Amino acid sequence: YEVKDDNDNILYTLIFNTLSDLSGLEVKIGQAPTTSVELNIPENITFEEYNITYDVVSIADYAFSECVNFVGDLVIPNSVTSIGYAAFYECWGFDGTLTLPSNLVTIGDYAFAGYEFTMSFRGELIIPSSVTYIGKTAFQHCIGFTGNLVIPNGVTTIGDYTFSGCSSFNGTLSLSENLISIGKYAFYGCEFDGALVIPSKVTSIGSYAFQNCSNFDYMASVSLTPPSASSN
Repeated sequence: YEVKDDNDNILYTLIFNTLSDLSGLEVKIGQAPTTSVELNIPENITFEEYNITYDVVSIADYAFSECVNFVGDLVIPNSVTSIGYAAFYECWGFDGTLTLPSNLVTIGDYAFAGYEFTMSFRGELIIPSSVTYIGKTAFQHCIGFTGNLVIPNGVTTIGDYTFSGCSSFNGTLSLSENLISIGKYAFYGCEFDGALVIPSKVTSIGSYAFQNCSNFDYMASVSLTPPSASSN
């Protein structure tokens, strides 16, 4: 099933999760815009032929990957619980804020990452308390985020390169109380200030996880047994 947005210039392809589960829809782009435009993701879609409305509950893998003409803010509707692999990979035209849905559970690997070009979201990145998974490289090179970063207590693993290169963070970093592992280069180059407190359940910290994070006042572990860390 296909539908265009309100401005009639972005074509969405909507896919049922499974044939047996018609409770929600997955969204991805069918036709990338050729001029600068804001991306408006619908919270629900009505099938007029049947007069049935379904919530958009997930953003598909690669849904908007490399769509470079999106500008402004990105607001993902509260109906969405999952953002797929590389969903907004290298969508480097965004120059406003990123608002994640209040019921979000999963942020896929490479979801908002940039490589050849850096990602330009602005303002504070607020990760909802409902999130339990943040994939590797999910926000790499999102250079515009500022302020504090709070990793929700449902998150147990921070993957490799997850926030690497997010160099404009200038507030505090609060890690999940249930965090177990921190991947290599996870926070490389992030300029947080205040104290870096490693939660008691952390057992491993990857190479260069906090390399070039030069503004921390001090680092402390609340565990009786300090986590294993690479010599780097």
